[in-house]
Amino acid sequence: MKVGFIGAGEQGGPMAERVLHAGHELLVWDRREEVRAHFAQLGAKAVETPAELGGCELVEICVVNDQQVNDVLINDAVLEAMAPGAVVAVHSTVHPDTCRGLAEVAEKYGVGFLDAPVSGGAKGARASRLAVMVGGDRTVFERCLPVFKAFGVAIHVGPVGSGQLVKLLNNAFFTVQMGVSYELARLASEMSIDLEGLSRVLPGGTAASWVMSQYAASGFSHLAPLIAAGREHVIRMVEKDVALFDGVIHQRGLDAGLVQRFTTYGLELLHRGGTLIYDPAVDLPEYRRRVAVLDSPTATAPE
Repeated sequence: MKVGFIGAGEQGGPMAERVLHAGHELLVWDRREEVRAHFAQLGAKAVETPAELGGCELVEICVVNDQQVNDVLINDAVLEAMAPGAVVAVHSTVHPDTCRGLAEVAEKYGVGFLDAPVSGGAKGARASRLAVMVGGDRTVFERCLPVFKAFGVAIHVGPVGSGQLVKLLNNAFFTVQMGVSYELARLASEMSIDLEGLSRVLPGGTAASWVMSQYAASGFSHLAPLIAAGREHVIRMVEKDVALFDGVIHQRGLDAGLVQRFTTYGLELLHRGGTLIYDPAVDLPEYRRRVAVLDSPTATAPE
C-alpha cells in the first residue's frame, strides 16, 4: 500500500519505520528537515508539503493535539488533495468530537476516516507491539489492517470516535496507577519494608502493571524515568489527556468521581516534580537492565 505519514516524532518515527520495513511504499512529511532527511536515507520519499501526500492510499497522522490534526488535514489541504476511496487514520490522542467532525469533512471528499490512537510508546512501536484502538467503518479498518500490523495489534472498537474513547480510558488508568503506585511505595517505606525486595515482588505478582514495573525498576525513586522528552513535556501530555477525559465524562453526564479524583492526584504528583519523573541524572543503562530483569519469568525467583 502507498502510505503517507505525518508526525514522525518520538513514537511516530518508529511507527513509520516499521511501515517502511514491512514493504509498503512510504512518503513522509515532517516539519523538521533532519527527520525528512533520515527517512529519505532509509528509502522513503520525503515530501516538502503535507498536500503532496494526497496521492497516497492511506495517510497516517501522529501529531500532538487537536489543533495540529486540524491544521494538517484542513489548513494544509491534505484531505482536499486526497483521491476518493483513500483513507486517513489519526493516531494522535484527541477529542472524539474532533475525529467525528473531521470524518464528516473527509466524507465530502469521498475519503474514509479512522481514529486509531496507539499505546505502547517508541519501544512498543519498534517491537511491533503497539495497541492500536480503531474507530470507524469496519470495512475501511480491514483495508488498513496490513499497515497497522506493521507496528502493533489493531483492534476495531466501534464507530468513529470510539478509538479515542478507549485511549482516554487507557490514559486515565495510567494516571490512576501513578497515584496508587506512589502511595503504595510511600506506605511501604513508612512501614520500613525493604524497597529492593518490594521492587522484585510487586512486578511479579497480581499488582503487576506497566507503571508499577517501571516504578519498581527505578527503586521507587522515579515514576516515569524513561520519558526522556523531559518533565514539562510529560506534564503537558498528561494534562491534555486528563482534560480530554474529564471533558468527555462531563459531556456525557457520567459519574466517574473516584477515577477523576485519582487522575487528578496522579497529575498533582507530576506537577510536584522532584524525583518523581524523568531526571537526566538517572542511570538509564542500569535502569534498563533492571526493567529487563523484572520483565523476565525469573524476576521473583530466589537468589
